[in-house]
Amino acid sequence: MSHEIDFSALSVLIVDSNLHTLTLTKNVLRTLGSNRVRPAINATVALEQLNTTAHDLAIVDMEFNDCLTGLEVVEIVRSGNESTNPRLPIIVISSSPDRQKVFAARDAGVTEFLRRPFSATELRERIVSAVGHTRSFVKSKSFSGPDRRRTRISDFEGSDRRNQPERDEPGSPEDLETV
Repeated sequence: MSHEIDFSALSVLIVDSNLHTLTLTKNVLRTLGSNRVRPAINATVALEQLNTTAHDLAIVDMEFNDCLTGLEVVEIVRSGNESTNPRLPIIVISSSPDRQKVFAARDAGVTEFLRRPFSATELRERIVSAVGHTRSFVKSKSFSGPDRRRTRISDFEGSDRRNQPERDEPGSPEDLETV
């Protein structure tokens, strides 16, 4: 199923301390039709932007050089404590992804992961997936972010705990909240 995104209406925050890669990402977004692109060269600027301006998407460099890492910015956004939009779709970009980094990004609550260097087509596909194919949002004591399950097993015979009423057992799988 193809979801079309109106890139001209999309407000995007790019968080990257490398001005060269930030400019390249911004130019790709403009080529796709997005003119509402805001850069943030550090975590402080990024968190300020996220708290003062509504965004439809954040693209965060996983390895940017600052007082916080890209994943720490994601965790702050997802926590909702210092963020006005904890459900913001977030694409994390890494120039040296390995299995451990991909799992860490997933566990931090990213929506999509993109390896750098990337093409305009690859960025577009991730944006369409992040913004156009929204997944349920899960909030628990240990995780906050989009549902990590991308597929549904049609012949699954166990109980679907996420669609059952909430329980007050801290730390149990039943402690999940889906929205």
